[in-house]
Amino acid sequence: MPRPRADSDHVPLTAPRIHAAALAIIDADGLDALTMRALAGRLGVTAASLYHVVSGKEALLAGIYEALLAGLSPVAEPRWDVHLRRLAGQWRDLLRAHPQLIPLFAARPPRSPAWLDQAERTFAVLRAAGLSADDTVWAFKTLSVLVIGQAANLHAPAPSTLVDQAPLARGEAAAVAGTRPVLADTLAACDGRDGEAWHAWSVDLLLSHLRERLPP
Repeated sequence: MPRPRADSDHVPLTAPRIHAAALAIIDADGLDALTMRALAGRLGVTAASLYHVVSGKEALLAGIYEALLAGLSPVAEPRWDVHLRRLAGQWRDLLRAHPQLIPLFAARPPRSPAWLDQAERTFAVLRAAGLSADDTVWAFKTLSVLVIGQAANLHAPAPSTLVDQAPLARGEAAAVAGTRPVLADTLAACDGRDGEAWHAWSVDLLLSHLRERLPP
């Protein structure tokens, strides 16, 4: 079967080209803006021609997942704590670069080959350090939920319902000073919108707990 070609410029219509165009639409206008018709218009092709390469929107989103995760450098650091810290930073940077995808990552954790390959490397490092099977799985899950949740709170296009920090962001601690003085004083003293510090603090908390779970 001949390779599908774009209708207007005769550039081969390949999965990587389609995924890149779809990601550009999502980054610019959000997940709801991605339709097969909008994608065809961006590529200068007919919508029908897209179905020769991708079966539909679900397959398209799965392809974007894989393309993004496959583009990450493998984390293979043998020191388990450094490994998890690097992995968390890599995921954080990915979601910060594509905030429109945060709701998708939160609702549908990836199960692509690239994701599973990284899980294999991470599990091997954690098991070699002496963590149990349960601790290994829960550490990996907790790290992913931690990063996705923080990204949703700090970078998602729509306000997150996980933690409402709007009063702090608007400097409204004084509004509750009369009835909730401890809350007001704490909010006034804490820069709760410092995403880097919050990320490091959260990862440190997880690592501290895991150190207690290691065999003597």
